[in-house]
Amino acid sequence: MANVEGSIALTLLFFASSRSISGVGSITLNLPAPHTTTHCLTAILVLYPKLNPLIESGGMVFSVNGEFAVGEKPLSDHDEVALIPPISGG
Repeated sequence: MANVEGSIALTLLFFASSRSISGVGSITLNLPAPHTTTHCLTAILVLYPKLNPLIESGGMVFSVNGEFAVGEKPLSDHDEVALIPPISGG
């Protein structure tokens, strides 16, 4: 997929309830600058506004290329970003 100048292509992975709510398992997202997890989250909420309550609950965790992302993290072209909602159980 071709990028618009200044944008990067990310693979977004949706797990558990984020997958149920969004209706997808993964998508490719072209993210315009700036390229951070905060801006990625904003773009995700534009595409899937029904995820907002899940994210506002504070339990959503992101991973970037298999590593947990805490706070605002820079993103690069072809990064894999996973949305991991809170998991309950005992």
